[in-house]
Amino acid sequence: MMKTKEYFRLAYLNLKSRRKSARATVRGLAIGFIILIPLIVVLAGLNISITKQLNKVPYVLFGKVSMSDYRVETSNDVQNGTIHNLSGSKNINFFMENELLKSKIVYELHSLKSKVSYTQEDTVWYSIDNSTLKALRDKSGDYENYYSVIDIGKSQNLFPQNLVKNFPDGIFVEGCDQGFTNNGKKQVIVAEKFLTLQRLKPKDVYKKKITLVKAFTLNYQEETCYLCKDYEVVGVIKSEVSKIYSYGVSYDQYAYMNSDMFFTDVNVYKDGEGVLKPRYEENSKGWRSKIYDNWEKRNEYNQEYMMLGREVFNNKNNTTIFSTNIYFESSSYANLKKAADSVDSYIKKTLCEEADALDMSAPYIKYYYTYKEINIASFVFGIVGSTIALCAIINLFSSIKSNVEERKFYLTMMRAIGARDRAIPNLYIAESAIVITKANIFLAVIGFLISYGLKILIGRLMEIKNISVNLGIPWSVIAICVSVTVVALYALGFLFAYICSYRLSKKPIINVLKNY
Repeated sequence: MMKTKEYFRLAYLNLKSRRKSARATVRGLAIGFIILIPLIVVLAGLNISITKQLNKVPYVLFGKVSMSDYRVETSNDVQNGTIHNLSGSKNINFFMENELLKSKIVYELHSLKSKVSYTQEDTVWYSIDNSTLKALRDKSGDYENYYSVIDIGKSQNLFPQNLVKNFPDGIFVEGCDQGFTNNGKKQVIVAEKFLTLQRLKPKDVYKKKITLVKAFTLNYQEETCYLCKDYEVVGVIKSEVSKIYSYGVSYDQYAYMNSDMFFTDVNVYKDGEGVLKPRYEENSKGWRSKIYDNWEKRNEYNQEYMMLGREVFNNKNNTTIFSTNIYFESSSYANLKKAADSVDSYIKKTLCEEADALDMSAPYIKYYYTYKEINIASFVFGIVGSTIALCAIINLFSSIKSNVEERKFYLTMMRAIGARDRAIPNLYIAESAIVITKANIFLAVIGFLISYGLKILIGRLMEIKNISVNLGIPWSVIAICVSVTVVALYALGFLFAYICSYRLSKKPIINVLKNY
């Protein structure tokens, strides 16, 4: 009975006698799987990473649908092939009844540009201009304060539930957390980041009344009206909450929670009369002036309602149509993708293939497109790698089979002088072990290094700074992929060795030797 070391000694001598073919087999196996391992690592790694990491911060998994004001009867419109207007009056029910869209919030998003002054009772707030902004935030250019007007009748929640759950102690500054009461009439919730720009603290404004004064341009003359007058501050959103969506380190500049202020829609005049409606008139010299038809009523409206003046107007009918936004979120990337696909399909079917009424959060988009590009590249290189790996496996099988045929007389003589039948398969299993061990050393080392390089590269491409999440490839995936490949190669080698040599080990010795 031969010992294991004898099998390996004979196997080593056999491989030495056919050094070139053995070396070619090792190289083929190593190269084929060196290409294949990083591809498997990337695809498996990203899937596992998105499941384990991005799903831990579901408050950055959200989308937004934009359409015209659902309270105003309009038609779906496509102008010049680039401007798309999804009618809110005709389409809102689809989004409100879509079960894939979780925690729906219906709101209007508006902005206040840099030349805005703020007053709070007897205290004058600082007016935000470019120099103040640059000093406070070290950024140049105009700064816009975004504010949202929430439709409390249609919204399931006032704030994203994924976000609220992430802050068990609340999204409000401690002690400034009453929130809207009743329907939020003449109440406002402000963001702490907004107060910081005004050099104010939450306690300076909480439960106090504020007035926001907006400057409008009327016939090239600066006139003012109030955005809101004597509104009580009933809550202050923490800076750490707003920071998640802040411009500059943002996931979405126009995200719902990037707003500086939150109002409810009961503060907007229901019949639209409380909205400043701009239009443009052209004089004899060709100059266009902005006119507000209901400008003279602004002070009357401001006693009870917000003044939602807009800079944008519709060239087709010279009326302003406010937009309706539907914010939705999900508990996982996979569920959000299903929701986004459902919404996108509906919008494109309703408008046209170029329609862009759907906006997704930046982490979603970043992951989606990066993964899509990686999938395309992986598909191309995967075909090449799989082909090479398949050829290497076929070559391994052919090499073992041809060697058995070439050494048929020698192997049969071993049996004739007393070697057991199982000695033949054991010999080739030992031979395969030597060949595959050499191949595995190369593919494990080089495959690991390439996978590590891809881990670093993809990690930098997909880093989400604000929340310290890196959508890269986990170490465990690299280790598992390399280990599985190594084990699979050993299994294939042993299987091929057994298949190719088993038949010879069972043939009658006389039948084999009589041919020589």
